[in-house]
Amino acid sequence: MVVLIPLLTGCDPIFDVGGAFFPAWIICLFAGGLATLLIREILNWLELDERLLWRPLSYLGCFLATSTWTWLYFFST
Repeated sequence: MVVLIPLLTGCDPIFDVGGAFFPAWIICLFAGGLATLLIREILNWLELDERLLWRPLSYLGCFLATSTWTWLYFFST
């Protein structure tokens, strides 16, 4: 079973972006970061940012959730 693990590395979707090949997880992390910044700006505009409990943990949760949702929406089979 352990011998088959190196074969799974080829299962990751890879995209050509400007002539360079990027794994899909890099694109999902970038999209998650942008979505988190957008969420932060919206919360600042609504003046709800200062009411967040444990702000860094809240934004880390937003980042992980949006990155995961991006992966599931675009790359799940």
